[in-house]
Amino acid sequence: MSHDSKGTLNDLVSAAKSDGIDFIFLTDHPRGNIDTIPKGFKGNYDGVLIEPGSEKQGFDAWPLDSTILDWKIDKDTVAKNIVSKGGIIFYAHTEEPHNDTGTLGLIKS
Repeated sequence: MSHDSKGTLNDLVSAAKSDGIDFIFLTDHPRGNIDTIPKGFKGNYDGVLIEPGSEKQGFDAWPLDSTILDWKIDKDTVAKNIVSKGGIIFYAHTEEPHNDTGTLGLIKS
């Protein structure tokens, strides 16, 4: 999975099912400025939907489609591109202050 978590796909699916969870959104740190989605699990596993995403520049991104994210461009453009194609953006690490000018909260598809 990631250096931030432990477990197998079976562990994830079993835990989700036992807790009545229908979907899991995963994030991982990109390995450089170009990020390929998906890098790992994507799809329906025994009734649990898993969507992979990426975390960088203060937000989590789930393109909801196979894609390449170019983290060299500014985060506002990355966010707008993802949302315009039906993806989802959230702040990462909400326990930390964000100096965002509002783009993530104002994006409309």
